[in-house]
Amino acid sequence: MKVKGIGIIEQHIEKVVLIVFIAVFLGVFAAQFLREPNQVQIDKDKVAPSKIANKIELEAKGVMARLDDPTTVAVDLPPEPSAQTFLAPLREASPTKAPLAYLGNLGQGAAVTPIDAQPIDNTNTTLADNPYHVPSVPSVSDTVAVLYGGTIDPLVLAAHPELSSYVPAQQPYDAFWVTVQGSFDVASFRKDLMAFPDNEAQLPRNFTDTVEVLAVDIVRERLDSSGGWVEQQVIGELPGNVSLRDRLDDPNLKPQELLTDLLATARDQRQALRRPAFYPVISGDAWTWPSQILASGFSEEVTRQRDLLVRQRRGVAADIARIEKLLNPAKNATPGSTTPSGSDRGPRGDVGPTVPSAPTKAPFGKKGTAAPGAQVIPTGGGGGARKPSRDRSRTSEDNKQSKERLEARLNTAREELARLDQELADLGFDPAGLPLQGAQGQFEEDNLALNDETASTITLWGHDITAQPGETYRYALRVQVTNPLFGKADQVPAAQAAQTTAPVLTSEPTNWSPPINVPRQSMYFVTSGSDGGGLASIGDRTTATIEVFRFYYGYWRMAELSLAPGEPVEARLELPDTLRTFTLETDTAKEMTVVTGQEPSPRALDFQSDTQLLDVAVAEAGGGERWVNVFLATDGEVVVRDPATDEDSDDRLQYAESARHGAVGTLGEPKYQPGGASVGSSSRSGQRDRQPPNRDERRRDERPTGPTPTGGE
Repeated sequence: MKVKGIGIIEQHIEKVVLIVFIAVFLGVFAAQFLREPNQVQIDKDKVAPSKIANKIELEAKGVMARLDDPTTVAVDLPPEPSAQTFLAPLREASPTKAPLAYLGNLGQGAAVTPIDAQPIDNTNTTLADNPYHVPSVPSVSDTVAVLYGGTIDPLVLAAHPELSSYVPAQQPYDAFWVTVQGSFDVASFRKDLMAFPDNEAQLPRNFTDTVEVLAVDIVRERLDSSGGWVEQQVIGELPGNVSLRDRLDDPNLKPQELLTDLLATARDQRQALRRPAFYPVISGDAWTWPSQILASGFSEEVTRQRDLLVRQRRGVAADIARIEKLLNPAKNATPGSTTPSGSDRGPRGDVGPTVPSAPTKAPFGKKGTAAPGAQVIPTGGGGGARKPSRDRSRTSEDNKQSKERLEARLNTAREELARLDQELADLGFDPAGLPLQGAQGQFEEDNLALNDETASTITLWGHDITAQPGETYRYALRVQVTNPLFGKADQVPAAQAAQTTAPVLTSEPTNWSPPINVPRQSMYFVTSGSDGGGLASIGDRTTATIEVFRFYYGYWRMAELSLAPGEPVEARLELPDTLRTFTLETDTAKEMTVVTGQEPSPRALDFQSDTQLLDVAVAEAGGGERWVNVFLATDGEVVVRDPATDEDSDDRLQYAESARHGAVGTLGEPKYQPGGASVGSSSRSGQRDRQPPNRDERRRDERPTGPTPTGGE
């Protein structure tokens, strides 16, 4: 077949391409063997791939020959580094003859072995002879103190009999104590701890890591008769509370013991060492920390409303007690019993019902008629007994209606009592008029380490139960922290060796609290006086009104007297029927003391003193003013009292408030367990929003000694 219009090249183009490709392939293939294009350069020579191994082998043999040839010139290597190059920086931080490898906190029992090395030459170091900078511990600031009082749990005395010197010999174990609070400036101390002053070396980290609060001391001074502060002494921790004091005071304390055992205890027990708890108490007001008491004063309007509600509540409670007594006469009467004078009175002082052994006179109602239901005794003569004015069915109906009316009154009174309690709670008070715990809040503060950068200040407090009644004190706090140089005499310059012997650094007690007056167990106040106006011949007479107080079972108990000249300051104080004395026995199985029973406490308390009224002098001062002075004899001395001063004194107002609380207060159950004290309730006898009065306002020798409680129902 003849091809038309197609040239020769177009007809055979694919054959030409194939021939060219084959020719190029054959050329490249042949070049691999004829020209060796894959040669590599070793040193100055190009070597085919097949000869690379041989070339390297030859070069290696040449190097080996040169190394073995003693005439070969030594290779120029850099100089070997000296040990001093590495030790010089360490020497600046820790100039020691036998440096230790610091491996952090290895825990108790771990040993760090000294490095066996040649003696190190310190002569060329710049800081080897400079002393370490030892920080100064700042004084505790913002010191406040508050006086408390309460009845300590009897189980506490069983566990810690050494407290018997500060409480009565028998239950109730009433006591006064002082809680002292202050602030420690951690930020300032930490800054000084890390400081690097001129000509002093900075403390290494392994030194500063051991710094911890080990003890908080209460420092106390007493006010003497000349007005000076004397007898500075340190008050230790309460028995049973966490304390490192004995071991810190041990002259044989070893550094390893401090860095392991004591330091671990201090870190685990920061709360107990910085802010120890007081013992639980079973009677008294709620305890709270001192700064909260001084800052929690309520406004005058709130206080006025509280006092009004408390008075109303007291009246309603008295009504309820009287109605319950009328509804259950058999429950409240005890035939044949003898009641102490005044102890059969109700909450308002009204005399309760009595049960005569034999009626001797007929009780009469209005217009001389016999009272309903009354027994009529014949007066003699004939005719026998008269008939009752009403028949028995009528009397029974009257009694039923009377009971229903009393029950209705009782329900109404209970509703009123609940309403008053709610209004007090809305104001932030409990039924006794005390601030609710929720209104005061809870103390919250993180127990941070001293080298924690987030710690600014820490709150410290402690308790003094050794304060003596009738004395006036002032308080300060001091803090003891770990001495970072303790036991490191071989790691400091010789001139600083003396600073390595004390285990602690101690602050100075420079910030003192206001004075604290510790009251006696018995007190009296003259509230009024009259000289009879010069009209004694027609019946007026000289009198003085005196209020007496005795601290008993966690509260002040109160009575009021009206005395004539020559009469002693003596009284009978009534007590609530809820007070008990607990029976304690040793449980040999549990190896602890337990409560096995309880008995009623006395219903009355005698207030006795060696004081008697001498006279009352009244003088006109002009402008309607009158000056009144009451003269009393105490222990052979004449004492002059101003009723206006006594009546308005802070102490009297607080004792009277405590007496009101004690009338309705409840008694707690003993629950103390040895191994740690806990914050309990307590009665606050110190000021809330005012400083304690000066000691000059009342002489100590004017206060009577504490009376002895007597028996009764």
